[in-house]
Amino acid sequence: MENTLSSSRDDHHWVEEIFPPRFTFQNLLESQTNTNKQCSSSMNPPSALSTDIAEPQRSHRREMYLKALKEVQQTERLRKKEALAKRIIRPVDEGETSENPTDQSETAGQRCIWNERDITKLRAGLEEVERDRWRLKRQLSCSEEQLKAEHEERMKLQGLVEKLEEQLSLSKKRAARQALMINDLKSESQKMNAQLQKLTIQVRETEEEADRWKTSLSKAKEDVQQIVQERSNLAWELERAQAQCKSEGDRLGKAARIENEAVVLKLQREVKQTRADLCAERESHARSRTALELLRRHFSIPHAQVILSQKHLLLVMSGLKRYQSTSTH
Repeated sequence: MENTLSSSRDDHHWVEEIFPPRFTFQNLLESQTNTNKQCSSSMNPPSALSTDIAEPQRSHRREMYLKALKEVQQTERLRKKEALAKRIIRPVDEGETSENPTDQSETAGQRCIWNERDITKLRAGLEEVERDRWRLKRQLSCSEEQLKAEHEERMKLQGLVEKLEEQLSLSKKRAARQALMINDLKSESQKMNAQLQKLTIQVRETEEEADRWKTSLSKAKEDVQQIVQERSNLAWELERAQAQCKSEGDRLGKAARIENEAVVLKLQREVKQTRADLCAERESHARSRTALELLRRHFSIPHAQVILSQKHLLLVMSGLKRYQSTSTH
């Protein structure tokens, strides 16, 4: 009996021969891989790089789950086999074996006869195995869904991290640009300060030059007044000469006509010269007025026009000096 039991356990259990299984563990693994492939094909991966990175992790986790499932199923199977063996095989009394050893085969056959109670127990055990199988299958599907949710959460977090890294790089670039702009503004402010100092020096020099021109203008006014006085003196002398000529002409008469004509010619030349001098004096006076107007405009025009007005005033002054030199001659 022990030989038959050991041989039956080594080959196949007699319950498996009566109730052959409808599936094997290999079928379960194949169906699981097919469902995983369908789930992975139905999902739209965000990028090829993320699927390549997540695929080894998913396969490793799947192997871990399947290995744990296999161990649990094997343990449950062994436990159920032992329980069924204990239920089915009844213990043999020592008195019976010692009294009639020849009838051991018959008593063993009688003990192994199926009855309704044993079949009910077998069906209950099979239903329990089926329930365990479905329970483990549901646990596996829940684990897969949890793994899928974790993967999606990981992909979301990875996308968020990438966005934050991009924002960080943009912030760093913006900070670098702002630092460059600050350095440029500092250099420009230093340049502007240097230019401001130069302009301050130029303004001081311009004020000093304006003071000098004011002094020269006052001198020019004095010269103009002197010229006007000389012109009035010349006019008075001219009138007096004309009166003298007229009185001398009346007094001398016809006898001194030749001399009078010479004197008249001389006086006419002097008059022409005086008129020319007067015109020159008027022109110089106009130039002086122009110079005065230019000096008045000096404080409201740029530096270049001030230089031009200075040149024009120098020309006017040189004309006045030439006029004085000619008048003295």
